[in-house]
Parts: sequence; structure tokens; C-alpha cells
Amino acid sequence: MEGEWDVAQTLVSAKAPLGMKFVGGPMGSIDVAQKTMNEQSKRLNEPVRLKLRFVDTNFGVVEDRAFNWRSRLDSFAGRSVVASVAYADVRGSNRASVLAAGGSESDPLTTTLVYFKGPAAQKTFVLSHGQDPLDVDAWSGYELDRSIFALTNQNTAPPSASSFHAGVFVLSGGPDLESFRRMAYPPTAAVGRRPCHAGRRRAALLPPALLLLLLLLSRPPAAFLVVLATDFEVGISTLSDVDSISRIAYDVRDMAESIEGGDWPTARRIYEHGKNSVQYDSYGNEMDDLLSLRAMARAGGSSYAEDPSYLFHVRGLSDADESIESMMGRRGTYADEYVMDALNDYDSGTLGAQASTVLVVGMYAHHVLWRGLLDCVARREGYDAGGGGGGGGGGGEAAASFDEFVALYVGAGQTLAPDWDGDMLYELAQAGGDRFGTVDTEGEAIANSDVKLRYQEIQRLLTGDDYCTRDDQIESLWRSVNYILSRMHVPLVQMLVHSLKTEDQADKLSQCRPLLHRKLKEYLLDREYDMADFPRILDLLQQSYDCLGIKCSDVGAHMDDDGVVDVAECADYEKSHPLVGFIPTEDVRTLSKVDLDILALDQLLKFPSTTNHQMAQLYYKYGKAAVLDESGAPYSTMSLRGMIKSIDQRRWSPYYEDYVAYFEDPPVFANASMRADETIMAAFNGTGVASIMTPDQRGAYIVSLVQNNVVPEFMMGLLGLAVQVCRDADNDASPTLYLDAFAALYIGSLEGIKQDDFDDGGLMMWALAENRARNFNTQTDGFLAIINEEMMDMLFAGQSELERRDCDNFDKTFSRVLHLLLLPLIQSTIWYAIRNEGAATTDKDVAIGQAMALSVLPIVQKYHPDDASVIERNMIMVNGTPPVLEGPQMK
Repeated sequence: MEGEWDVAQTLVSAKAPLGMKFVGGPMGSIDVAQKTMNEQSKRLNEPVRLKLRFVDTNFGVVEDRAFNWRSRLDSFAGRSVVASVAYADVRGSNRASVLAAGGSESDPLTTTLVYFKGPAAQKTFVLSHGQDPLDVDAWSGYELDRSIFALTNQNTAPPSASSFHAGVFVLSGGPDLESFRRMAYPPTAAVGRRPCHAGRRRAALLPPALLLLLLLLSRPPAAFLVVLATDFEVGISTLSDVDSISRIAYDVRDMAESIEGGDWPTARRIYEHGKNSVQYDSYGNEMDDLLSLRAMARAGGSSYAEDPSYLFHVRGLSDADESIESMMGRRGTYADEYVMDALNDYDSGTLGAQASTVLVVGMYAHHVLWRGLLDCVARREGYDAGGGGGGGGGGGEAAASFDEFVALYVGAGQTLAPDWDGDMLYELAQAGGDRFGTVDTEGEAIANSDVKLRYQEIQRLLTGDDYCTRDDQIESLWRSVNYILSRMHVPLVQMLVHSLKTEDQADKLSQCRPLLHRKLKEYLLDREYDMADFPRILDLLQQSYDCLGIKCSDVGAHMDDDGVVDVAECADYEKSHPLVGFIPTEDVRTLSKVDLDILALDQLLKFPSTTNHQMAQLYYKYGKAAVLDESGAPYSTMSLRGMIKSIDQRRWSPYYEDYVAYFEDPPVFANASMRADETIMAAFNGTGVASIMTPDQRGAYIVSLVQNNVVPEFMMGLLGLAVQVCRDADNDASPTLYLDAFAALYIGSLEGIKQDDFDDGGLMMWALAENRARNFNTQTDGFLAIINEEMMDMLFAGQSELERRDCDNFDKTFSRVLHLLLLPLIQSTIWYAIRNEGAATTDKDVAIGQAMALSVLPIVQKYHPDDASVIERNMIMVNGTPPVLEGPQMK
């Protein structure tokens, strides 16, 4: 019997003679029992084909249980459901005893451990077996097994089940084998009878080893596998059972039907208490309370407390100068308040049901996406709640979260063409796609196709070996989550353009340019909508597409009820898109959007956190704004941390060695060239000097380090690269690219396209220069910073020189641009020295002052060591020492 066998197995009968409750799992659920028996009934008289393997050992030919468990489970499921199978040491069968008896490391054991592609695992022991040969061509025998099942994302007592297998095997002539088998599952006592046929063998038949086939032939998958996945008609199958949460779609449907029938009390009752979505406790027992839309809506203060989507939403609905405590108090339950107002307004139509989908389910879907990402991050950092599902190395909890996202996005009951009936976010995107002509050849909204494809990519990632254990895997998942979120923005924008009656999108724009957000909030939230404002609102909204990660082509052109275009598709940005009047010749728009990541950092760090602001850390480590841009910009740097890691670019800065030397003496950092990253991560974790800072100080310190240390140092390297490429006759690259990139980082994307269009919302060096110009009275007659006016002239001059490869003249321009870059940093160090004299040690300006001092100290140390010592004594925080103790010492 050594080798692989082709096996066909057919179930001919399945019964539960002691009652259905004994098939319902550890809690005796009739619902689970019915699903189990229904699934078994579907398999009656249906051959299941699989492969079985036997291997030769010093003890004879034995079953390769690891191979056979995978084959058996995958075959009965009809798809790949097993992530990994391994042998487990137990007292009666372990590797040490096999080796001691003369076996090898590769010999199979009798106990197996299976991890599924979902948050589940199964461990199976052989308790007893025996045989009774009938004659030379026939044999009978039995085996008693015990299996333990566990959900790997829960720390609960795992249920176990015993199974008894008995069968008769007969050689049917030639190399074939037939058997009739009976399996019993005490105490559940479900009994089945299966005839099995082992096909033509691949190795010589060894009659004495017939016993081994009994130990192998497939057991029914039991209730555990029946509820392993949920299939949706739109072409998605999840890795875990999410049927119950997907049924929240029926609550929205039933609310709308009640409202249309004039039964408002029933609609409110469904919203408040639920109707269709059953909840289960950690033991799989059905709970008394149903999942309700209102419970989802009111989860904000706890479950959503660190979700970027929720925090941006709350901030966007609030006033610019409002405190965090006031924001959360007034707007923390915005979705519930909006839906309840609609359900109490009998003139609102089905708005309450529609808002339940957009505001409640939409935000909850965002939440489970973020939760899945954080589950993966937790595993990367060494936390393992249950062993993981992907190859024994990751993704169990994360996979379950992403499955829940699909359940919420698609919803139960969603159909395909021609009706596309549904009640969740998939149907909303379909409506937007139909209205704006953004559907594929099959009629499916492109946004929906994109979400499905990215979810399936996440599935593949989470079922790989040792997933969620490396930084590149976390980064890949981060990109996928943000891409899905950007696709979810598309139908919201489409339907906002269509109706301009929803309040769902202006809030998200708090992560975009502040001026745009303020104006849209004024038009859409703070006053009654006026159709006369439509052109201006549309223009503001289209200017915001970029920071939402969507394009004009994603939104499309709006069509009226007759299919006639009445709002044309807008035009996407070109590579020469102006930055406060500067017109780049290369495509550097992606790099200019790094200020959106800084803005996200700044906003997230203002909210309290119990995780050392893990979400803000992800923005810092991997970036978001540039990730969503698919222009193919030729930069390896796509994140703030990436700038620090790009030593090959930073080393061309004329001050690179000075920065490294300054932080090498004394050797405080493990790697002086990466000291900014060490400092920032220490600030996130509250270690080092950050251990004496308040939470507000740490947040301000991180943002200032990024703005005024990380970005300027990288910019200096870009300037140096422009010089090197210009002088390298063998280099075909455009040196103008690096100067344009410098300009993009100096100005940023938040300043607008004209010099008279910028506002106080900028976060890059241009904005810093403007702020200091007001403080130091260094403005032009037009109230522009003199530094910025000269910088603009130098940038245009440098462009012209580099295009002509006039490297000698560009050397002079390079020197002046470098000095202009340093001026706002020097001014700011002086400004905070003045401002912090006599300040409390807990003032966040003290932390900002330290970051500003660090931005110039290496250069000051190079030319004036004594002055550097003065700055260090007064601007670097020391526990128990007041800031600027010796005074600002203005000369």
C-alpha cells in the first residue's frame, strides 16, 4: 500500500437517532444541528474524490496522517480550507519514543494538529483501535478518535467530540479495494454509512497493511466545518461564518418597509433592538439580545476610540477650535442622533433606513477593517491570542475581522444583475455606478469590483505561511485597507453629488485641506442647502478627491433619469499642477501629499490612546496619501519613516555627515543615521526624554520632529542629488526631478495653487516661513514671507539652470536655496526660546522648542560649538529643570 491512492467515497445515509440536539455542537443548538444535517443530506450519494498516502517506515507501511487530513478536509469542503497540518507529541505517540525505537524524524505520528484558513483549529487523538481479519481478501476493524476543536481568536474552553469508525474491506479484484463503513459520534450519536472505493494504487499492494486504510478513510466533516464559511451571490466566499452579522441588512430592509407602510414605531423598534441578526457568546451559545443597528451606532466611544475613520469623522463635524472632550461629548454618537432624528420625523421618508446603511453600517465596516489590521499588527509584535490560522503563523483574528467587513459591505440577500437588489454598501456603490456610468462590462460597479478583488487579495495574504510576522506584510495589509477605504468613498461622493442632502462626506474632509473642509462644512452642514450653491460646492468637492484617494474617473459623470449627462466628469491633475504658483516640470504631486500624512498624525495624536497611538504609528511608518496615488512616481520614499531610511538620498546633503557626527557623540543612538526614527518611536512609546513629557507634549514633539527634522533633512539630500545628477554626464536622469521634488516638499499639497489662495492650514516649510515672517516682521508689502518670495525665484531659476545643465550657476542657486531652507528653522528656534522662558515644564511648546533646536543644533555645532552648548542647556528638556533657564540671550 505504500504510495498515493485515488479514493472515491460516497455517503449513503446520515441519521441522528438520539435526537437533533445531539448534533448541535457543545450547546446543543438546533439551528447548528439542522445546518449540519442539511449539509450532510446534500452530500448523499455524491462521490467525494480525494487522495490518501501511505509511507514506508522501519515499522512497516503507515498512514501519512498529515497529508491525509488535509486531503480529506479540503475534499469534503470542496475547496482549500486547511492552512497547515502538523504532528503533535503526546504520551503514547511522540517523536522521542519513535526515534528511540529506531524510527526517523519523518515518521508519521498518530496525533495531528490542523489549522484552518479561519480562526479555527482541530487536534485529533487515536484513543483505541483493533482488527479482526476475515480471510486473505477481507478484513474488519475499528478506531476510536477524540477531536478537540477551538476558535483561535478566543480564549475559551474548546469543545471536544469522539468518533467511532468500523468497517469491512474487501479486495474487489486487481488492484482495487472496496469497503462499507459505519461511523458513530458519541454522545451526539449521529450515524452514517459510507461505501468507499480506493482506486488504482500507485505502489505495490501490501495485504498486511489493510488495517492502515481503516485508520485513514474520511470521517464526515461535522458541524465544525459546516459553519466555516459564508457564500455571497456576488462572488465572494469568506473564510469564516459571518451569516449572522450579514443579516443586519435585513434590519435595514425591514425598517424601510415599515416606514413605507407608515409603521414608524416598528421601524424604530427594529433600529433600537434588532430583528434578524443573532448574536452568539464565546461558547457558541445564542444570546438573548439581537445585534442592533443602534448598538453599532453607539459603539463609537469604546470600540471606535482609536479608529482613524471615526476620529476624522467626529473632528470634521466639530468646530475647528473645539476641545477633544467637547467633540466627543457633542459628536461622539452623531450617527445614532441623526438616525433617531430621521425616525422621529414623519416627513423624512426612508432617510432613517438609508442613514443606517451609510452612517452606521459604513462606519462599523470601517471599524472591522481597522480591527483586522491591528490584529495583524498585534501578532507581528508577539501577541498571539490563539495560534493563528495562516500556516500556524498568523491571521486568525485578522481574517475573521475582514470576513465581517465583507458581511457588512455586501449584506445578506444581495443579488446580481439584472436587479442588483440589496440594502448594504455594495448596493449603494451599485446605485452610484449606475447613475455615474462607472460600471464594468458585467454591469457591476467598478468600486464593488475593486473592493472584492482587494478582499480576495487579503484572503490570500492571511492564509500564507507565517503571515502577520514581518513588517512588509503589515505594510501590504495597510495599503490594502486604505485602498478599500478609498473605494468606499466613491459612492458616497457620487450620491452626494446626486442628492446633496446627506451629511456623510464633509466630515471625512477634515483629513483634507482645512480651507476646503471649512467651506464645505459651511455649505452642507452649517446652513440650509441652496441649489444656487451647487457649482461652488461641486468645485470644492472635486478639489477634495485627491486627498480621499479617488480620481475624477472613479466618480464619473452624473446622468439624469433619462441617462443624459448633466454634470460632466472633472479632469484629473496633470503633472504640472501648480503649488502656490510654482509649476513643476516633473510629476511630484505624490510627494507633495506627504503633508496629508502629517495632518493625520497631528489630528490622531490629539485624541487619547491606550495603544501608544498605534494608528498614528502606522501613518508614520507606512504613509497613506502617497500610497493611494498610482502615478508611478520614481521615488522609493512613500512614507515619513521611509524618508529616514532613504540614506542613499539623504547622504547627498552637504550637512549629512554633520548630523550623523552630532548624534554619535556621545553615542546615544544605536544608529546615528537613523536617530530620528529612534527618537520618534521612543516618543510614541513614552521612553527616553519622552518619559518626562505629558501626552500632549509627546504628540506635539512627534509632529514637530517630522515636520522640522525628518522632512528638511530629506529635502537637503534632494538638493544635493540635483547637483550630483547635473554634473554626472553619464546619468540620463533629469536633475530637475530632484529640485521639483524639493519644491513639492517645501510647499506641500495643502497650500492651494496660487500665492493668494493659501491659508493657515499648511504644514510644510512654506507655512513655517509664513508664520515666522509675521512674528519677525519679515513680510513683503503683499504680506508674503520674504523668504518664500525669494525661494520661489530661486526654484524657477534652478529649474531653468538644470534643464540646460548649467551646473556652475546651479551651484550658486543650490547654496542660496539651502540657506533659505534653514532660515525658518533658525527663526523658530529663537521664537520658542523667547516663548518658553518661564513656561511650565508641561507646556507643549517646550517639547516643540526642543524639536526645533534639534533641527539646527548639528549645523550650529559645526560652526559655533559654544553656541550649540547654550542652545542645548536651554532648549533640551531635562527632568526638574525649567525651560530656557538662562533666558533667550538675543544678540
